[in-house]
Amino acid sequence: MEDDLAKQILPILVGASPFILLLVLLLFFPEKIEKWSALLWRVLLSFGRGWQFVRRKYVKHDLQGRVNDFVRRRLKGVPGIFDGKLELQWVDPQQERSHFLADGKIILRLRSNDPEDHNFVHASYLFITGSLLPRAKRYLSVPQRDA
Repeated sequence: MEDDLAKQILPILVGASPFILLLVLLLFFPEKIEKWSALLWRVLLSFGRGWQFVRRKYVKHDLQGRVNDFVRRRLKGVPGIFDGKLELQWVDPQQERSHFLADGKIILRLRSNDPEDHNFVHASYLFITGSLLPRAKRYLSVPQRDA
């Protein structure tokens, strides 16, 4: 009787194990999932160069994964520094790039038609000014603050 039950449960556990593993990774290491999804979008991007949707997804997950992993590894426990997550949103080319805090996250708004390198530089700059130096900026002179 127990052997029959084990024979019935074993295929279910083996079949569900990838989903259980993915759930554990998602709960404990969301930055890793972000990086893996960026790699998958990158592979899809290599099949077709004109896919704007795929390019935006790749850049979004790549930036979020890199920055969130950096914050988790390097800045964990540093006092006075925002330790939330980065979320990237795309805006129209006419709108201004910006950043703001909402729901424990820093939300960056970047232009989707800018090159990847420009977006990475702007995302890094906006994230640093919004999270790493929010209090220090008020003690700097205006030219230093704007630099």
